[in-house]
Amino acid sequence: MLRTTRQQEIQLFNAQAATGVSSAVNVSDYRHVVVAVTAPLNATLTFKFMGAVRSTSPTFSSAQSTTNVWDYVGVYDLNNNDPIVGDTGVALNNDTAANNTRQYLINTDHLTWFALEVSAYTYGSLSAWLMASND
Repeated sequence: MLRTTRQQEIQLFNAQAATGVSSAVNVSDYRHVVVAVTAPLNATLTFKFMGAVRSTSPTFSSAQSTTNVWDYVGVYDLNNNDPIVGDTGVALNNDTAANNTRQYLINTDHLTWFALEVSAYTYGSLSAWLMASND
């Protein structure tokens, strides 16, 4: 049987220069999800990866509750394969733009919805893209 590869690229943030949450993306059709991020020199901010398993999208920008079910999800830094705890996220405060350009493998086991959050912001901006494929 021939396998087909379905791919998608979605921009989550375009120079996001404040706290905020991206639009929710349905990732249920994809086996592999990678998020690429880039930030300028000396950006000082924290971003976190968010996921949900229910069939309808939660409101990621609102607090978690019994009717708004989502959580921060763990990821792997593809540069060094280090795991990143979902509740911790990634804090940027680097002196080179190269250190602010990274790719993260998202643990999407049974996830239906995904979003990215800039949870703390002091300086700079964040651009991010989600790349998804099923093979």
